[in-house]
Amino acid sequence: MSGHRPTSTGLISYHFANKEELVRTVLEDVFREIGASMAERMSEPASASEALRTTVNIPAACAT
Repeated sequence: MSGHRPTSTGLISYHFANKEELVRTVLEDVFREIGASMAERMSEPASASEALRTTVNIPAACAT
């Protein structure tokens, strides 16, 4: 092997057909992670207002 290392642009081009596919894949991963995090946080809320605070991330003192 010649020791030539592919550039990160080359690696991206190898795995994704175009910029749109790359952006779509990144967004899918981000939203999947957000969904998993929210599902975990919402699994057993103490009350409806607690679920709402968790969902919109409002401090408890502001949700009265």
